[in-house]
Amino acid sequence: MENRLIILVLMIAASVSGQEMLRGEIWSEKYPVENVSVANISLKEYTVTDVSGKFSISARENDTLEFSSISMQPKMLIVRGEHFSGKVDIHLEPRSHYIEEVTVQQYKLTGDLVADSKNIKVKLPPAISLGINMADIHKLQYVDDQQSKVTNIALPMTLIPFAKVDITEIFRSFGSGKRERDQGAKNIGRNGDPFENRLKKKFTNEELIRKFAIPEDRVGLFVQYCAARAEGNLSLFARGNELLLTQFLLEAAIAFNNGE
Repeated sequence: MENRLIILVLMIAASVSGQEMLRGEIWSEKYPVENVSVANISLKEYTVTDVSGKFSISARENDTLEFSSISMQPKMLIVRGEHFSGKVDIHLEPRSHYIEEVTVQQYKLTGDLVADSKNIKVKLPPAISLGINMADIHKLQYVDDQQSKVTNIALPMTLIPFAKVDITEIFRSFGSGKRERDQGAKNIGRNGDPFENRLKKKFTNEELIRKFAIPEDRVGLFVQYCAARAEGNLSLFARGNELLLTQFLLEAAIAFNNGE
């Protein structure tokens, strides 16, 4: 029995003979790299570098070590005798990530938002994308959204603290809004719908047909549809809101062409 135990110990000692602890550091562009996988392929042992880029692993002379990381180019090392005499420095190259070449269509922009918004061709998205009708996207509701920040539109942060709120100005703004609505109603009766008039001045029938894919025989109905959808909101025609107006017309065209 004792002879068998001695033989087993000798076999274990022989199997680990020649193994030493190899220590080193991994660098990239003069900075240590952590979480790099260090594998001794010959002994099937593995470890990773710490926050300082350091590692230690059992190895023998002529063993093959592999260093790999998601962000680094892999590297192989054949262990030599001199590697055990000190620290081994391994330098890895960052892994390059390429994206496909993208061609951006050129437009001759003048800097004038009014002119540029007319010259840029708007292409309507396809009616069906991934099985969802584009008109139904605006109807989607997101329930149980407890992460988004709630904006207080009734009392913006600029009016806080409450002691600085001018109550007189608030009620005066309500009164002025009513006067504007009354005046707008009179203008509609006298000069027609102001939204329709401004839209006709902004875009010709040909532009509405070409830019928003409106059928030629339905341009008049589309103008009335936009006026009803805007609910008297004329701020879209204010200077500087040309892109907002284009976006509004694009969404209105999608809904109109889908028969909403």
